[in-house]
Amino acid sequence: MGGTTSPTSHTGFSLCPVTAIRRAFSFVKNPPLQSQGIMWVDPTSLAYKVFTYSRFLRCLQNILQALGLPATDFASHSFRRGGASFAFSAGLPVELIKILGDWHSDAVLLYLTVPLSVRLETVNVIANTILSTV
Repeated sequence: MGGTTSPTSHTGFSLCPVTAIRRAFSFVKNPPLQSQGIMWVDPTSLAYKVFTYSRFLRCLQNILQALGLPATDFASHSFRRGGASFAFSAGLPVELIKILGDWHSDAVLLYLTVPLSVRLETVNVIANTILSTV
């Protein structure tokens, strides 16, 4: 039940990616074909390239390898977890993160990385409460 739904299942809603792309293309005089929504010009060949999922994953893995990180440990799904954790550390309430991430369950709680400072603060509150009752 957790996870995302198909992008087309919420077409028309303000947070729907399909709606956002269609709206963005409505401002372009000659929008690209539907299957070529995200493109760029390759500087070496001057040819148009389509930004597909596999191309994104290759670029991501190349960058990670260049940084000396284990590229096979990351995928596009890493951005979902990282985005949820970043939003949480920025102070967004979990309920809003659930809405923005299109979660229909509390599975988002499994994705959140609680910052060390928050963990330490929590431990201190518990310790002080125990000490005050002794």
